[in-house]
Amino acid sequence: METQRVDLDQPIWNLSTFTGRLQYYAWITNPLLSIQSESTLFSAKDLVQKYRAGTEPPGTTVTQIRRAQQLYLSAFHPDTGELQNVIGRMSFQVPGGMVLIGAMTTFYRLGVTGQNYQKLMFNCP
Repeated sequence: METQRVDLDQPIWNLSTFTGRLQYYAWITNPLLSIQSESTLFSAKDLVQKYRAGTEPPGTTVTQIRRAQQLYLSAFHPDTGELQNVIGRMSFQVPGGMVLIGAMTTFYRLGVTGQNYQKLMFNCP
């Protein structure tokens, strides 16, 4: 009996609802994904690519595929497929933004223009 394959191009949650989009955003921006090693990230990318080609290792579970997809989507650029530096990853947006906003509110009198520029550059695609 063959198990049904997961379509990685279809979202896990219903993105037409607020809760579905929130669940997806929380899944992609999990800060714990920022501290994964490069070898783990490249292994995840390799597994996702093999799964899309239909050549994944025998016995690969849906849980392993979804975890690899989560790592891949959170760390690799969607257009080029290149590994992003830690600051550019989706998984770093929440903790990085908190640190940046915390610094801006703490040192708000010291160079507001420079701090706003840093914030803009952090959020720049």
